[in-house]
Amino acid sequence: MFNQYFQAVQIVVADEYPLVLVAIEKALEGRDNWEIVATATAEEELAAKLKNTRCDVLVYGLHHDEGLTYANLPQLEKLVGLYPHTKVIVLAQHTDPTIISRILAAGCCGFIDTSIGLAQLPYAIDEIGKGGRYVDPATTKLLVQHMFVGSARQQLSGKELTPREIEVIRLFEKGMNVSEIASHTKRSVKTIHTQKQSAMRKLGVRSGEELIDAFKYIEANLARVE
Repeated sequence: MFNQYFQAVQIVVADEYPLVLVAIEKALEGRDNWEIVATATAEEELAAKLKNTRCDVLVYGLHHDEGLTYANLPQLEKLVGLYPHTKVIVLAQHTDPTIISRILAAGCCGFIDTSIGLAQLPYAIDEIGKGGRYVDPATTKLLVQHMFVGSARQQLSGKELTPREIEVIRLFEKGMNVSEIASHTKRSVKTIHTQKQSAMRKLGVRSGEELIDAFKYIEANLARVE
């Protein structure tokens, strides 16, 4: 809940695109008890604003044209850790429920898919102000489906992986490192690293151990890929 002793909810808006900042400001117009106290288009600028400004809500836009990746998680976790009293709402275009779930698990209070527009943003701030969390309806449906079907690795059949990615995982499972796999397959270290990272992204995992675990889980179905 927002501090009842403050008359206005102070909002900081961060997005790399100035036009998106304008759109967010327009979406939040007309609320006397809300005040946008700062905007930022870069991480350094945002850090300075948060250090010197009381912020009840941070509206944080990320890669609207590319979607989220696991690389975004450390920055979000850092923001939540540094400013535990600030409610973070993430705006992004993404459809991977695994990453969205991890964003919420990191401590963010809201998520809105920008492909549906910004009309949900006022509802998000209202709900968070009551002590809840908010996810836009389309993403909520996606998360519910994900929950009932099972985890990301349980949904995989192996079709998502290429034969070369499968080969890299199998060699990695045998204990080889990236350099050894590159030498064994006569590919560059960069290529092997890229194939490993691609496989991790497709399987929704964050570490080598999780990669092996997910691979073992679906290994029985991999024959249809090859």
